[in-house]
Amino acid sequence: MNYSKKLEETVEYADLGNKIQSCMDYLATEIEAVEQTREWAIKNNEFRLQQEINNAWKSHYVALSILKSVREDNERMNDEIVMIVKNEQEKSASVMSANGTDNA
Repeated sequence: MNYSKKLEETVEYADLGNKIQSCMDYLATEIEAVEQTREWAIKNNEFRLQQEINNAWKSHYVALSILKSVREDNERMNDEIVMIVKNEQEKSASVMSANGTDNA
C-alpha cells in the first residue's frame, strides 16, 4: 500500500473518530435528560414510568459502551497505520541512501 493511500486512511480515521464522538456526545445528553425525567418520576411516584426510564437508561449506557469500544478499536487501528507509514518511510529512506552510495 502506498503512502498516499495510508494518509487517506488516516484522514478517514479522523472523520470516523469525530462521528463516533458526536454520537457519544448525543447519547450523553440523552442520558442526562433521561436522568432528569427519572428523578421527576421518583418524586411523583410514577412507578411504571420509572421502569420504562430505567430500561431506556440501560439501553443508552449499552450503546455508549459499544461506541466507546468502537472508538478505542479505531484509535488502535490508527496507531497501527501511523506505525506502518513510519516503517515504510524509514525503509524508503534507507533504500534511497543505499542507492545514493551505490551511485557515488
